[in-house]
Amino acid sequence: MPDLLFINDLPYLVTVSLFIVERSGEHRLLARRDVDGYDQVRFRRRTPVPRGARFYMVFHNDLATLIRVEAFRNQNKVRDEEVESTGTLRLSGFIV
Repeated sequence: MPDLLFINDLPYLVTVSLFIVERSGEHRLLARRDVDGYDQVRFRRRTPVPRGARFYMVFHNDLATLIRVEAFRNQNKVRDEEVESTGTLRLSGFIV
């Protein structure tokens, strides 16, 4: 798994979950992290990953207001989404 960086630029604590989709189609939770306001977390590779595995992150907005989530691959923006209050966003496309 490549290292994935999540940056929280909100003044609130958020929870981010990282999943793997194995070639068999099974979804498995790899990590769940709480990220304090204006902080960041890096998901680091710790175990071997099957070739062709896919990863995705799930972000749940439990705030009372709409928020914006941006995802980047290197310097290129790959996603720019708004998440309604109590909505969920799935960021996918991380392939090994």
